[in-house]
Amino acid sequence: MAAFTTSGEVGDAIPGQKVLQDILKNKNIKLTEVIGDTAYSDQPFLEMARDNDFEILTTPHPNLGTGIAGRDGFTFNKDADKFICPNGQLAISKRIVTYKRDHSKRAIYRFDPNLCATCPLKETCLRNAKEKTFSVSILSTEHQKLLQNNQDPEYQRRRKERYKIERLNAHLKGRYAFRKAQCIGISMMTHQAAIAMFLYNMQKIYTLTDKK
Repeated sequence: MAAFTTSGEVGDAIPGQKVLQDILKNKNIKLTEVIGDTAYSDQPFLEMARDNDFEILTTPHPNLGTGIAGRDGFTFNKDADKFICPNGQLAISKRIVTYKRDHSKRAIYRFDPNLCATCPLKETCLRNAKEKTFSVSILSTEHQKLLQNNQDPEYQRRRKERYKIERLNAHLKGRYAFRKAQCIGISMMTHQAAIAMFLYNMQKIYTLTDKK
């Protein structure tokens, strides 16, 4: 199918989109559904599913909103529950604002002004902001639909199949020495990942063939 190796501090959103894009380019594969964690409730994933006629099975994160991942170079780290700026700095705080006009909510993330003052991107990043903050709407129309889907028992049942992914991850770590890096560098980690997945697939093919 497709795989993408990143360093440990990178969130799931951008690499996940790249993997899906690679899969969608393969005309021999008909993608019908994608199961993922809250990172896959990001707006670009939902738009990709809508445009390519497949379904996202995930739980919406309450802080994810319209056009967040990749917007203006900012990416969301779901584990820290904060944004990372284009220069790689993590936001230092977050607050939720509710507007009286339409009762909409926005999450506002603030970055360290001292780091922003010496950042090489300061002339183009957040240049019009009085404070070094980045904000996103909490729920888009797609997210509202996703919330509705998550109330459906059948949708919940299908979404729970995600445990199989975690089980496979644990299998790769335990059986194929993928728990820690054997060498230094992203290139070597990519090779290690490819070898682990190749060995797993070979064993799977052998097992299925042997049963026949």
